[in-house]
Amino acid sequence: MQFSVTAVQLSILLILGSLIFTPQPSAAQQARGDAAIDMIQAFSQHHQDLPRERLFIQTDRDSYFWGDRIWFSAIVTGGTDNLFSGISRLLYVELYDDAGSRIDRTFVRLENGSGNGSLTFGESETRTGTFTLVAYTSWMLNFEAVSLFTKPLQVVSPGMVLRQAAAAPAEARLHLAAEGGSLLSGVPAKVAVKSTLPDGRAVSVSAALRDDAGATLLTFETDAYGLAAFTFTPEAGRGYEAVIPQNQNSVALPPVQESGARLSVSRDASGGQFVLGVQLKGEPQPESLTVFGHVRGRIFYLAEMELFDGRGMGWASADLFPPGIVEFVVLGTGGALLTKRPVLNLPEPQLQLSLSTPQTVFGTRQQVALRHELRDENGRRIEGLASLSVTAQPEDTTVTPPRSDIYSSLLTGYAFDFDEPSLRLAYFLEQGMAEHADLALLTAPEQSFAWEVLQNPEELAGIRLPENGFSVSGTIRTGFRGRPVSEANVVFAMGPNDDDLFVIDTSEDGYFLMNDIDITGSAQVSIRATDRRGRRNVRIGLDEQFDFLPEFSVRGPQLFDEVAGDAAEDEALAARIAQARQNEEQHIMAAMQIELEEITVTGEREDFAETLSRMATGDVGGTVLRVSDLPELQSLTIYDLLMRLPGVRVAGTTVRVRTGAIQDTPPVILLDGAAIEEELLGTISASDVDNLSVLRRPEQLARFGAQGANGVISIRTIRGEGIPGRNLPVVSAFLKGFDEPPPFFSPRYGGILPQLTDERPDTRVTLHWQPNFVIQQQGRDILFWTGDVPGTYCATVQGLTPDGRPFGGELCFEVEG
Repeated sequence: MQFSVTAVQLSILLILGSLIFTPQPSAAQQARGDAAIDMIQAFSQHHQDLPRERLFIQTDRDSYFWGDRIWFSAIVTGGTDNLFSGISRLLYVELYDDAGSRIDRTFVRLENGSGNGSLTFGESETRTGTFTLVAYTSWMLNFEAVSLFTKPLQVVSPGMVLRQAAAAPAEARLHLAAEGGSLLSGVPAKVAVKSTLPDGRAVSVSAALRDDAGATLLTFETDAYGLAAFTFTPEAGRGYEAVIPQNQNSVALPPVQESGARLSVSRDASGGQFVLGVQLKGEPQPESLTVFGHVRGRIFYLAEMELFDGRGMGWASADLFPPGIVEFVVLGTGGALLTKRPVLNLPEPQLQLSLSTPQTVFGTRQQVALRHELRDENGRRIEGLASLSVTAQPEDTTVTPPRSDIYSSLLTGYAFDFDEPSLRLAYFLEQGMAEHADLALLTAPEQSFAWEVLQNPEELAGIRLPENGFSVSGTIRTGFRGRPVSEANVVFAMGPNDDDLFVIDTSEDGYFLMNDIDITGSAQVSIRATDRRGRRNVRIGLDEQFDFLPEFSVRGPQLFDEVAGDAAEDEALAARIAQARQNEEQHIMAAMQIELEEITVTGEREDFAETLSRMATGDVGGTVLRVSDLPELQSLTIYDLLMRLPGVRVAGTTVRVRTGAIQDTPPVILLDGAAIEEELLGTISASDVDNLSVLRRPEQLARFGAQGANGVISIRTIRGEGIPGRNLPVVSAFLKGFDEPPPFFSPRYGGILPQLTDERPDTRVTLHWQPNFVIQQQGRDILFWTGDVPGTYCATVQGLTPDGRPFGGELCFEVEG
């Protein structure tokens, strides 16, 4: 199978069968048409030169208990054909709590557009509510602000029951969008309405449309999904706003224009044709306008629409377009953008994924054979890349959290807000609620990056390049006065024996950058520098490894409240969850211990580099002491500060971390990301320290190899330049690399060798997780075992074919005790 957008030649495609031109155009029409075609070609070329990446994350389930491990797989597509992306190889996946704070981040290696990993809840205090998984590549950050992938995850307490959170209409606010983007005087306008609470929950409200004289023109109500629409005819010179009388929250409509264009798009009675209506006001009045339709930047429809008294109509077959968001665009004189209107075109998926098991009811600890088969619209078996999750279904079905599916997520890209009406898109499509889906699209943020760049190419000056690996950057300064050193020689050495050498020069301001470094876990890099005359009296300052990433505050809609359930059931469920978590983490630790022993014995990977990079970024996941926020601590010694970290023992100038290790050896000590010897601790002033952190949990230290077994202490100074006054010719730092996914715990019963849970209760919530496997044409069975907990379990499969078509399916079965 070929899984890469790089295998496809991205080119301008104007489908000749869809070109509709007026016969025998006039000279004016010809000149205007040439300018319009030039703009359309520039628009198409823009999407070829800057292909967008789209992303879908599948998690093993949609709700978790605090402390569970979140397993996920990723599919990244690129370009106009939605094929597996070969643009980026580094994917950032982050977890935000219900307050919008990031509590975990992992770095996923993408191979031909797919990858997988896991997230944890870290050591932050126990919280429940709607958490948010966020994923993106650096390349995606160049485009529209909504280009991040976001997915809500419900985190609950054992035994608690979810109920729909009570809406407070007093906090409701409105979002309005006029179809076509503008209001024209005397032209009836359709206005889409969305009403939400500040956190994005949908809320039903009654509201009124008023003019600038305070007169109420009409009233309207949004439904339970927070959506509505109304039509009115704006007048020249008047202003309009929509008001919620209950709380007086209001939002203004766009100013009324005397000239411009309005585009309306609807479906005909059969649903097979898009009906386009254009109305133009102002002088001069051209004989025609150019209209085109595209999906993901690829042109599928182009027409010269004749105008009569400023009005024109056109039709476009829905079959012309691939599934996705079709954007119709109207161009005026000189190819100027007049108006545009997005519409959804998501017909029923033509691919059929069949899932089956030999029976519908299984016993505990019984093997299940899941047969899977993928067929195209002609009934032929085809291949695809997919992920499988088999998980227990909640007993309480009174609430239905929004579910994301690969079909609507990948094909609509990131055109929607992160609010409840938008999160219900898959539900709207499943239930045939086309009007609701259209209103959610109309009230979403405008996608305007391409047009902004075409009008102002300087917007591309600061564009981020795709990442194929990790980077290290910094500044070289003179040793005495600290001035930037231009044209300095910077030598990077990596590997156990510094076998990999790279040499670059600094810029005029002393800056250096080494990027696309392929690192798994973490790696030690030695950096040497001299000025252009070969003198070593320079200072090497390293930047934080990921300080170029934006700081997000992502808070999803808090859709549910917890209600106490039966106390006895709560206690039993809590014990079950704790047992499942213990089994899983012990399995992961055992696998990591085996790997560590192999590293120690063979010496093939004995860099203590294995994932030390969390220290280099300051994102350690352990206990952090913020010294710079506490003035009373700044008069203490560095040893006094270290004693305030849990698990750290200090005797004189000897520092140890309690990890359970037998050896009485120093921990790894990092100062601003660079390893230092224990005796250099005394040269650090507490007043220079921004924060200290310690790692000592076994599951954290297992990533750091043999040298990290005795704990890791990270010290971050305010200046980030290490020990003042020390001009070291060589700086060693640890760079964070790709996180290796831990093994998923899926026991096999009935074998010769005993399993970890043979003598323990098997209380798994997720029975099986298999990311990124190939569905083969000949078909095959996936084997897994049930646990000890009766109930309903569902197998969910979602994936993508090599030609960019998403698919999915689900099969449920019972487990009886």
